[in-house]
Amino acid sequence: MSLVAIAAAALLQSPPVSEIAVGDLLGRSRAEVAGLLGAREPSPSAALTRVEGDRIVEVFTGASLYPDWPAGQTCITRLFAPGEEGLQPLIAAVFPPPHRAQVHAWIFEGDHLAAIRVARPRPSPPPTATPGELKAWAIQQGARNGWMAEPGRLPLASDLPTASDEGFAAETDRIVTACRPRSQSSGPRPFDDAGLVQGLALLPFAVALPGLNAERDRAAREGPALMARLALGEPVPGGASAFVAGLRGVRLYRDPEDLDYGVIVISLGWDERNNLSRYNDVGMVGVRGDRVVWKAGPGAAEALGLRQAMCVDAAGRVGQARPGCSNTGQFTFGD
Repeated sequence: MSLVAIAAAALLQSPPVSEIAVGDLLGRSRAEVAGLLGAREPSPSAALTRVEGDRIVEVFTGASLYPDWPAGQTCITRLFAPGEEGLQPLIAAVFPPPHRAQVHAWIFEGDHLAAIRVARPRPSPPPTATPGELKAWAIQQGARNGWMAEPGRLPLASDLPTASDEGFAAETDRIVTACRPRSQSSGPRPFDDAGLVQGLALLPFAVALPGLNAERDRAAREGPALMARLALGEPVPGGASAFVAGLRGVRLYRDPEDLDYGVIVISLGWDERNNLSRYNDVGMVGVRGDRVVWKAGPGAAEALGLRQAMCVDAAGRVGQARPGCSNTGQFTFGD
């Protein structure tokens, strides 16, 4: 069956769950936007929250307002400009989940939707690249980050992008969610002998696992309480430098171009219990002097790319730009 025929069949079997113009969402409350999209209203704790003068700005990840999937269906949400309606049936036929959707962030001001930020499309890798070159290329995709004023700066050292900047959805764009029947598993999984060999090879390192898990447990207990002490718009208790002094799993970074601005990172542990990686979930708190100007929990810090921005150097390359960055440029915060 041709691709066009597959797409047509998918459209007939699985019509869009929702389709709405961006202009019909702008200015509405978080609850109204969720209702119009067929999504659950996200909790404010899931947002990047920033104070700008007398305004409170909340930035939610794209997936936080995607519609719930109908039973037995897998779905994808995309943005379409006027004239692209003919592409809609291809969503369900061509793009199997998980696929990086185009809605990157929903920006609310005073609980009203002010703008929708569009995810930057990922370029294709070089067609003749070797495996090593492909790995290096993939690592450097993290440098394409819209939350930095300039490469090497801390995230959100300048104001949030506004709807007048590039990279935002137009009022005439449409948000479409399309679904297709969920594929069924075909038989039992084969025995993973390669995985067994790898597991045996790692067995000697397992002696480090209890210590790592104990550290994760401690961070999971203490980290949320530390985050709660940092109130948006209020001074950091005792000052930012004194607050982090002597605390495990807490670090203050200062911006290289503006030493008055900094980011406090707090380890929140990690749910993985059988992993020797030094990765940790983190909360991130922006400070201007000793005053809290923004906060982001682990979900927003990861999905919005705030933690990845920590590992982009002044040359615009991903790597060990700061303490807490791995040799592949991942902000593990477990050193």
